[in-house]
Amino acid sequence: MNVSGKQRRRLVEAIKPIVGIVTIVALAAFVYVSYNSNHGLPFASTYTVNADVPNADRLIKTDEVRIAGLRVGQVSSVSARIAPDGQPYAVLGLSLEPSAGPLPRDTRVEIEAASILGQTYVALTPGTSQIKVRAGGTLPISDAVSSVDLTDLLDIFHRSTVTAIQNTIGSLSGGVAGRGAELNATIYALAQLLGPLERLSRTLTAPQTNLVGFIRGFDAFGRALAPVSRQLAALVGNGSTTFGALASANTALAATINDLPGAESSATTALTSLAQPLRSLASLTVRLRAAGQLLPRSLRGINAALVAGVRPLIALPPFDIKLQQALAELQSFSRNPATRNSLRKLTSALNAVSPLLAVLTPAQTYCNILGLDFRNFASAWGSLGLGDGPSIIDAGVVTYGAFAEELQAASPAFNLHINYLPTEDRQECASGNEPYSLTSQDLSNPASVPSSTVPQTTPPPGVTALARKAGLLP
Repeated sequence: MNVSGKQRRRLVEAIKPIVGIVTIVALAAFVYVSYNSNHGLPFASTYTVNADVPNADRLIKTDEVRIAGLRVGQVSSVSARIAPDGQPYAVLGLSLEPSAGPLPRDTRVEIEAASILGQTYVALTPGTSQIKVRAGGTLPISDAVSSVDLTDLLDIFHRSTVTAIQNTIGSLSGGVAGRGAELNATIYALAQLLGPLERLSRTLTAPQTNLVGFIRGFDAFGRALAPVSRQLAALVGNGSTTFGALASANTALAATINDLPGAESSATTALTSLAQPLRSLASLTVRLRAAGQLLPRSLRGINAALVAGVRPLIALPPFDIKLQQALAELQSFSRNPATRNSLRKLTSALNAVSPLLAVLTPAQTYCNILGLDFRNFASAWGSLGLGDGPSIIDAGVVTYGAFAEELQAASPAFNLHINYLPTEDRQECASGNEPYSLTSQDLSNPASVPSSTVPQTTPPPGVTALARKAGLLP
């Protein structure tokens, strides 16, 4: 069908409003999509989860969410919460691609810096847990990792400090000019350092490290040193003088250090050989411990003896003269031919008398047998008279002794009262204390211990003192 030009014009005029309306709608849709593109494409399905983090500083809505460096979604919301213990934390709403989920429950959440200008993003590191977080679930704050950005470090400086840092960086430009290779090597080494430095930083920020307690302790240590800062400075100054002296004698010091191994070896050998003598000395010391307890008392006795001996020592020179004279006389006496025979006979007499004295001395000392015998003799025989004529001794039998002793008999009486060698010493005085009756008499020392008490006699004046001085009395 042929259309005339007039009809064509009418058709174009009718289509123009429709094209305008369609164009306006398309432009409106384009503007709407462009304006809301940061919030995700409309009608697109997403995997939405929440993440609790300690701090969401500089993180805003629509910031990227990355896994292994690839963008998998964006931050849909940022809100603040207060924990039951009063600590604040942030809740991030994450809108992710469906292919990114479901995430393991132990997925690590970390806020990283995207540039030095302060832009940030959320880095997710999926864990190995078998428990998955469903859409609308929450990643716990225990898996969130705090990070420190360069902007955080720059914020701690004052304006004047920032200006000084800028000037310093500007001055460094001349220092790095023409040193690209060295700068590249430095950057590479720095990259190798960042991994261990990150682990070190995590260790320092861990609660069990207690870095805050260390800093507080160091601060207390500094305050404690403040009062003695002058003395400490003097000590450091004197130490520098000492080290300077050591530096000037470095040759001799080096020679000494070189000789130390040989000296140490010799000392080790010597000490090894001394081990047995030292053990013997230790054993001797242990055995002398009991004697050491008696040493103070012995020293006091020695001191008293020395003090008491001062006066005799002063009188020793005159005594020495007399002693020399006595020794000279004794030497002359010893050279006399008759002296030897006399000493021999005297020795024989003393040897013969010694057994008698061994028995008689304790008997007299403890049991007073001589005093009692003389007293009994005097009481038995009475006096020697009154001076009017010859004395008459009147002796009579007061009591009977052994059986039938008043008459002659062919055999000894069965109860004969006699003891040829009675025990007379410190323990007992048998003579006069034997058990005796008219029907029985013990002819030897009785089995039971008689009394050691005897009647006392009065010795002549001075005899007791002489006996005690001679050691005969206790």
